[in-house]
Amino acid sequence: MNFHNKEDQKLPGNAESSAQANQEPQVNRGRIIDLGIQILEHFVSLIVRFSPEPDGKVNILLQIRPGKRQTYLPPGLQMMVIDDTDAVFLEAESRRADNWIQLEFRGLPGERFTVKITLGEASLTESFVI
Repeated sequence: MNFHNKEDQKLPGNAESSAQANQEPQVNRGRIIDLGIQILEHFVSLIVRFSPEPDGKVNILLQIRPGKRQTYLPPGLQMMVIDDTDAVFLEAESRRADNWIQLEFRGLPGERFTVKITLGEASLTESFVI
């Protein structure tokens, strides 16, 4: 698995351009998937953004946000990224008064990963192919 953690990067836009000295502007395009999810009577949205990078890899941004007129995520909501060997690659957990949690990493086209969301004893998984 060639996933790479991208902890210190800013949140990329759905389509943005940037120009550096003496270079053509680059366009970054992504796809947002918003899965409205209910877990233990809490509605949340899983947002998945795939953004191709010049080196052939794909940047993946995962966010969980509250849904249905809720301001905050429930405390203790966990998001885990699981690779194709069933190993947890990254994880995040909401605290009191968090209005979103996110994870960001890179992979190669065709690689598979799973996102697992848990709250208490309840859990759900969504599988993706880069």
